[in-house]
Amino acid sequence: MKQIPKRVRLTLIPIVLGLFVALFIHHFIAQPVKVTDNDMAPNLRTGQTVWLSATRKPHRFDVVLVVQQGVTPTTPQSHYTMLRVIGMPGDTVAYKSGLLYLNGHKTTQSFLSHTQQSNGTSQFDWDLVSLSQSEGWIQPNTSYKVPANHYFLMGDNRQSANDSRHIGFIPRNAIRGVVRLAPWQGWFQRHHNINNAS
Repeated sequence: MKQIPKRVRLTLIPIVLGLFVALFIHHFIAQPVKVTDNDMAPNLRTGQTVWLSATRKPHRFDVVLVVQQGVTPTTPQSHYTMLRVIGMPGDTVAYKSGLLYLNGHKTTQSFLSHTQQSNGTSQFDWDLVSLSQSEGWIQPNTSYKVPANHYFLMGDNRQSANDSRHIGFIPRNAIRGVVRLAPWQGWFQRHHNINNAS
């Protein structure tokens, strides 16, 4: 059997290594994903490409990709959306006078517009129990706290986002990763609102 010529080997090695690195990054570090709706507007918009880190655990105020199968039974398996982590397991979440309270403390949401921050983003007061009852997603174990292995997610586009206010707590296994913008994507404030809000 003939040996591969040295010149061919020298050409093939970088190509093979490059493919290996690209596959490793794609599967284990980050992969490109398109935004499918305006739930995170104005920070993310429909059609925009973002990067998904499947290995990073979600933290408060991270933007995550959610596969909605199992969250809403009528949603097709392929549908996904991007929302922001507001309530972690064990947290209490409430709105009073249009402002967010986490675990009883008023919480600044710097990723929202100045108008939203000053005027609030909810027209009525609620906590997890009253919200679950009014929206119809009440569960037998619904309490004032986010259950274990679940999250309370909201879109930055508070007027129209289809999020935990309407569909309830999101199980951990429905979250496929944390969304990031590359350094060259978007102006500084938008970049900060996605990558550094947590």
